[in-house]
Amino acid sequence: MTALFVPRIPRNDLAVKSSARVSSGSDVTVRAPPAAKPLDAIDAKPASPDGKAFVTAALKDIAARTARGEKVRVVFDIDDTLADTRARTLAIAKAWDAANGTSYFGRLTLAQVAHTGLDTARALNLPWPAEKAFVDHWSVAFWDGASFAHDLPIPETIALAKAAKAAGAELVYLTGRWDDREHHTIDQLRRFGLEAGPDNVVSKPGPSTLTVPFKAGWLEQSRLDGFHCAFFITESRRDIAGIQAAGEPAVSVLLDHPFGGPENVRPETPVYPRAI
Repeated sequence: MTALFVPRIPRNDLAVKSSARVSSGSDVTVRAPPAAKPLDAIDAKPASPDGKAFVTAALKDIAARTARGEKVRVVFDIDDTLADTRARTLAIAKAWDAANGTSYFGRLTLAQVAHTGLDTARALNLPWPAEKAFVDHWSVAFWDGASFAHDLPIPETIALAKAAKAAGAELVYLTGRWDDREHHTIDQLRRFGLEAGPDNVVSKPGPSTLTVPFKAGWLEQSRLDGFHCAFFITESRRDIAGIQAAGEPAVSVLLDHPFGGPENVRPETPVYPRAI
């Protein structure tokens, strides 16, 4: 605020004998041309592991580990993972219209809200001056802690967090939001029915801190502190790609989401079904 390996069908290299003769009169062996690949095997993409099946198994593993006295964490991103930020953008757009005496967003619905203020404005073909003014406003208002109150909970991932807690894991909310508005984040998570406080909400220090290295570094330190990370879940392909590139062994689960981004993640990354 991002697969199991599917083998390609092997070529048919078996020699096929023929009694064909050449002009010299000698026998030769003629090889058949390679068998044609079925159309559905051409450029087939490997299927991603089932994220739901993965977390179901992970919950059982959490219970077994914690029963043995191990320290286990499950780590959740917040924006567009637990919190549906489309409602935040929708509220900002409606309020901007009201403040400016315009009606550009009068018919905007939650389903029409795009990832950013710019994407949303362009989808509605706002005139350039209005687009620029709105985007400038959205860029500040979206990250204002008071605006977090507009977010809607994503029920399925909220339920997953509660299930991980019930299995014995310590829940951690790892976010790119700044720490000077952490009390708003804590209030939001509590409103969603989750246990949250300064001990398990981890916010980055400020705008100068890059989000992906911050998250990768925190996961590494958690591991060095003796915690097993059952999984980290986020809709952000950028987060997961960066964490994987950093060599962090904690399993990242990708929540299928329209705002996930274009970055490539490893084929073995479990993909959890879309929740909105």
